[in-house]
Amino acid sequence: MNRTVGIFLALMSIGYFAFTQAIDSLKIPYLLQSEEEIKMRKLLSRIGNYEHAIGKSFGDFSTLDIKGTSISQDHLQGKITLVNFWFEACPPCHLEFNDLNLLYSRYKADSNFQIISFTVDGIDEAKKNVDKHNLKYRIISIPRILCYTLNFNHGFPTNFIVNSDGKVSFGHTGVGEGGTNAFNDILVPKIDSLLSNLKRGN
Repeated sequence: MNRTVGIFLALMSIGYFAFTQAIDSLKIPYLLQSEEEIKMRKLLSRIGNYEHAIGKSFGDFSTLDIKGTSISQDHLQGKITLVNFWFEACPPCHLEFNDLNLLYSRYKADSNFQIISFTVDGIDEAKKNVDKHNLKYRIISIPRILCYTLNFNHGFPTNFIVNSDGKVSFGHTGVGEGGTNAFNDILVPKIDSLLSNLKRGN
């Protein structure tokens, strides 16, 4: 009798484990997740995270930045790059300016990291915003159609992290309701991890 009961309980335990895993695979909210995982899922759900671009090469471009210096997708090779998309008549884009400046200051001494920022505004308008908002990172004015091609037809603001092979490691669109801590909570850890791997030669 004891052996039968033991087998029954073992089968029940296996069945329960399989059931909970099946439920979790259906992504029923937050089941069997840590507080940190719950926080991250909530944050990602607010910033329009998308995975279809992950692992794909960043698109082709060859142009001049607003200072007249040439730049192309070749400049992404061998560095970790935050790529930003914005335009003047986009209030949510303005909410990211300070965070982008802080990110630039955080990594400016690291030659393995760079920020490049694409805008659909003309060069003169872009220069006005650089002065107005004291933007410290590299700004590139490109046609709207190219902007949408490079950001995988998403809206504004959009940010990508591109790895040293020129492939997208992470991307999100929008700052979310009431803003988010996406820069500190998500982008910085991902950038730090990629930089660490790059310096170790991984």
